[in-house]
Amino acid sequence: MHMNAYGNLVSLSEDKKEPLREWTVTSVADLGKRLGSCSCGTSIRYLFRITNEKNLNTLTLGSTCIKSVTDESWVLDVITFWLEMEAGTRHQISHHYAKDTKRLHLLDDFEFKFLLSVGQKRKLYGKQTETLDRIKEHVIDRIKCGGYKMWSDL
Repeated sequence: MHMNAYGNLVSLSEDKKEPLREWTVTSVADLGKRLGSCSCGTSIRYLFRITNEKNLNTLTLGSTCIKSVTDESWVLDVITFWLEMEAGTRHQISHHYAKDTKRLHLLDDFEFKFLLSVGQKRKLYGKQTETLDRIKEHVIDRIKCGGYKMWSDL
């Protein structure tokens, strides 16, 4: 993370010793190209908007800076994976991502079992494709609604 973004995060926090505890990811977007701007000044494709719960200040961070400030980079790996699925740059779902997506409560039991059963198949047919598309849409909608803490008690 560029010191600029971290400095902005600390300066907008009430608690200067543990500023991350005040921040929540409130929205996530894939801009398709590097059209956004991170708080550090870098152009970004993946935009993470974070909000301070105590004073409602907001910051926009890219994927590199957001991973630098969170204690739980696996959470952001899962989010980035699903954004890549939406963009069409990923096509298969490993058991690893299915389990971590379930761990974030972004999948119900049916969706989780379905992903485990078809995740590595190269070719899906009919209803399998429709079900996978519906699950992708649900997960992406849940991700974009935000509400992720910058740390985790999981």
